[in-house]
Amino acid sequence: MLLQFLLDCIFPKHCLGCRQWDNWLCPTCRQTCFTPDRRGKRTLPHASIGRLYYLGHYQSTLLKQAISAMKYDGVKELATLFGEKLRSLVPVHDYNYVIPVPLHRRRLCERGFNQSTLLSVALDIPLVPILQRTVYTPAQAKLERIKRLANLTGVFNYDPTVDIELSNSSVLLVDDVYTTGTTMNSCAQLLLAAGCRKVDGAVIAFNDDQSEQPIE
Repeated sequence: MLLQFLLDCIFPKHCLGCRQWDNWLCPTCRQTCFTPDRRGKRTLPHASIGRLYYLGHYQSTLLKQAISAMKYDGVKELATLFGEKLRSLVPVHDYNYVIPVPLHRRRLCERGFNQSTLLSVALDIPLVPILQRTVYTPAQAKLERIKRLANLTGVFNYDPTVDIELSNSSVLLVDDVYTTGTTMNSCAQLLLAAGCRKVDGAVIAFNDDQSEQPIE
């Protein structure tokens, strides 16, 4: 608490949109960010996940900036804000477990946290980190779409230290941005193979421009 107080004194919070003090996103700017269509959900008939919940569009400059601040500047409070907002959108009682999309341990060490895990905690669904990323892959932003698909082939697996029965369970898979769906669908395929009855997804932003892939 003392450390956070000192950090707030040295680097005071200000809204990323209007620069208002004491809040990373003021209530007015949140309305600008969180503007999904179709009430914040899409059905993805050709994907391994069934339904996708999201707060807004990645093309929103402010939302993109907020996601970047969360991931690369370590503003974890934004992850809590995003997670609580998702909780108001997602029918959390429909799911047995929430599963964050994993980071490779090398990237986790570089960043210090997994933003998907922070989002998952805020959803108040039993969290089961059953997936692990076994291969350190290049940043997806540097790859064309066909190469992204190959880049993620076989990079996810089950964490042998997590012992839980997934048969006939309904799970919610959580990530920060959905673009091509390669990452989330690769994870969903593993979960379905483990016997999950349903795998849906929840993200902060839906990226309509598949040529713009956020860096992990």
